[in-house]
Amino acid sequence: ATTTLDVRTIEPLYRHAQIFARLAEMGVGDSLILQVDHDPKPLRAQLEAKEGDAVSWTYLEQGPAQWQVQVTRHRSRGQCCGSCGG
Repeated sequence: ATTTLDVRTIEPLYRHAQIFARLAEMGVGDSLILQVDHDPKPLRAQLEAKEGDAVSWTYLEQGPAQWQVQVTRHRSRGQCCGSCGG
């Protein structure tokens, strides 16, 4: 399933918390499209640190007035990706 979250309507202080809450609810194969008013580079860094390669990040639109990013869950956080043979 793909859902869209327009974070421009969320107070900046609470944006990342709400995004991560949505990501925690996502199943494998689900996507979340984020609509934001700036390039969300800090969010991407935080997401990569927390989720690693369990999710992917794809820019759908890159400004200048609006950015859209699609975050897709490929596996559960902490689930082995299989590359180590474990």
